[in-house]
Amino acid sequence: MADAVGRRNNRYLGRHAIHGDLNNDFLAIDASNGKTLYRFNNSGSVGGGVISYEIGGKQYVATTSGVVSGFFGGSGTSAIIIFSLP
Repeated sequence: MADAVGRRNNRYLGRHAIHGDLNNDFLAIDASNGKTLYRFNNSGSVGGGVISYEIGGKQYVATTSGVVSGFFGGSGTSAIIIFSLP
């Protein structure tokens, strides 16, 4: 989890950690061994928290992407990134 803003950005779904970093990556990681299961480059830093929610029996994870703050920096156009889980 290179250049992570902090542990507060992790969201644990069972044995998976969902996380974003300042390298523009949104990651799903196996929390038991640290192996990256999925990586998505959003063309913007992920500095906000990750949330998980369910609608109609389907689970989603979402985060913000883009310039994080004057303190942490970051890059990219501001966006909300949402993934549905299989």
